[in-house]
Amino acid sequence: MAASLVAVLAVVYGSSVSRIPSPEGPDGFWVANVAAPWLALAFAAGATQTRALGSMFAGAVTDVVTVLAFYSGFLTINAGHSDLLSRLPDWFVFILPWVAIAFTGGCLYGYLGFRWKVHASRTAAVLFAAPFLLEVVVQRVVDGRWPGSWPFFIALGVVGLAATVVLLIVMKPMESRP
Repeated sequence: MAASLVAVLAVVYGSSVSRIPSPEGPDGFWVANVAAPWLALAFAAGATQTRALGSMFAGAVTDVVTVLAFYSGFLTINAGHSDLLSRLPDWFVFILPWVAIAFTGGCLYGYLGFRWKVHASRTAAVLFAAPFLLEVVVQRVVDGRWPGSWPFFIALGVVGLAATVVLLIVMKPMESRP
């Protein structure tokens, strides 16, 4: 049941953020490009599983579904039915790198969710915050400049730290299990 809820959230999140208008200028930052929520969904999917391999699969599927939901909006823009079918191969080639990244990140963060839930791993809880905190650095590396949206990135970091604190607090009762 919980895994199904995460899958629904992945579809809703992916299709919703694709509708956020992109910035008009080259210096703008597109909020839809933030990776941390995608990985948080994979972490949640992994936490619903009781086996490591299942958690990796759940995380990967969650993030790949999120990518497909995100890019499905781009496929249908100004496309009739016959045009849609002819555009499908190009669309798939365009999104393939993002699917590969989603698969890899989903496997990793799904496994971290499993480690947190089943083994009360502090490391997994702390690594949950990494994408929230490092997102601005990744944007610097990718774009070659610091993004101008500092209040947004500060808020993102605060959310990541707060979520990690919650994960560590919730983990306390799990540590006492046999």
